[in-house]
Amino acid sequence: MEFEKCMNYPDIKHEFLGYLRYNSELDWYESQVVFYETQLTISISTDDNNKVESALYRVNSVVRELKHHAKSAKEYAVEQLLKLKNETWLDEGETLTSEEFKNRMTLEGLVFFPDGEAELYYNDGNLFLRHCILIKMDKHDCFVDASIRG
Repeated sequence: MEFEKCMNYPDIKHEFLGYLRYNSELDWYESQVVFYETQLTISISTDDNNKVESALYRVNSVVRELKHHAKSAKEYAVEQLLKLKNETWLDEGETLTSEEFKNRMTLEGLVFFPDGEAELYYNDGNLFLRHCILIKMDKHDCFVDASIRG
C-alpha cells in the first residue's frame, strides 16, 4: 500500500479498490468497485489506532468472493425476511416467492470492520417501502443477522 498525505488521514492506494479516501463525517475510509455493472460503495472502519489493515485483509477475501457472498446473503435474507414481507408488508394482498424477493434486491454497498465483521447493504426494490436491507456477516463468513433499516 502507498500512502499519500491528505488532511489528517492519508489516502490509501489499494491494489483493486484504487484510492481509499477518509470520510471524516462517518469516520471511515471509502472506495468503490463495480459489481455486475453496479457501482458499490466500500466502507472500511478504522480500529482504535485509526488503522485499517485488519479490515483491509477482510475486504480482500470478501470482495474476491463477492459473487458467492452476495448470492448467499440474498438467500439468507429470504430465510429471515420473506415471511415478514408476506405477512406484514403486503402489496395488494399478493405474496412473493423467494425468487421474486431475491430478484428485487440490489447490492449497493459493503462496510467492513476491524473485528472481521462485514455488512452488505441492499436496495430493497420497494419490498419494504424503500427501506435498506442490511445483512451482517461474521468474520467466519456466516450470516448472523438480516434487518430492514431506514
